[in-house]
Amino acid sequence: MINRIRRALRKRKKHFGYAVAGTLFLVAILIYSLTRPDSIGPDMTLLWYYDLNTKQEYTIEWEDAGPEQFHAHIPPQPAESGALKDNSTPPLKAGDPAGVRVFKFACGDCSQEQFIGFLETYPVVIREQIIAGKATPEQLVFAHFWKRVDDTEWVLKDSPAGRELQQELVKRCPGQRVAECNPRD
Repeated sequence: MINRIRRALRKRKKHFGYAVAGTLFLVAILIYSLTRPDSIGPDMTLLWYYDLNTKQEYTIEWEDAGPEQFHAHIPPQPAESGALKDNSTPPLKAGDPAGVRVFKFACGDCSQEQFIGFLETYPVVIREQIIAGKATPEQLVFAHFWKRVDDTEWVLKDSPAGRELQQELVKRCPGQRVAECNPRD
């Protein structure tokens, strides 16, 4: 009886080994397919920006989806109109780059009417630290600013006012999914 149990366990160990190997193989394929730059999320090779001087949207294209290239496009960015001309509110000031990120959304999916949810920027000094790889996790979270297009004040993303901006998106699309859109949508 004990020998029969041992034989059964050996057979199961063999099958269990095959099952584990097959599962690991499938997980590896899944990870590869999800991390290829052409398969992750929306097509982020084209990013929306907003010129604070002209109040116009524009796009920046980038080829590589790697982190080095992504960090190079952290706002503020130079805009065609030049440096920021007015005495803006912190975190930006006159003389800083005038291009900030635009985040557009739609109710349901991006084939519906799109709207600007908010603008995004970092203080110039923090942007430079992020690009140099010297920013702390706290700076990434607590120096990240948002505002509506018509607002005069920037608010911290991770603050009650920042969370209110996010809630406004949900309220704008009652009963529907809020879809983040990109310029290729």
